[in-house]
Amino acid sequence: MHKIFLFCCVCMMATGCAKKEYTKPGSGHAEFSNDLLACQEVSKKLSGFENDSDVIRHCLEGKGWTYE
Repeated sequence: MHKIFLFCCVCMMATGCAKKEYTKPGSGHAEFSNDLLACQEVSKKLSGFENDSDVIRHCLEGKGWTYE
C-alpha cells in the first residue's frame, strides 16, 4: 500500500511540474517576445498595470498563441 501511495505522489508531482509555455505554429522566441511586449503595453493602457496576466493572456491568444 505504501508503494502505491508513493507512486501516486510522484505522478502528481510530475504532472504538476510539467512546463507550460505559449506556442504558435511557425513562430519562435523573437516573435513571442515582440507580441508579449505589445500585450504588456495593451495591459498598461487597459488596466493600468503592465503585467495584468488576464489581459496579457487574452491579448496573446488574440495573436494566435496558445498556452499549453
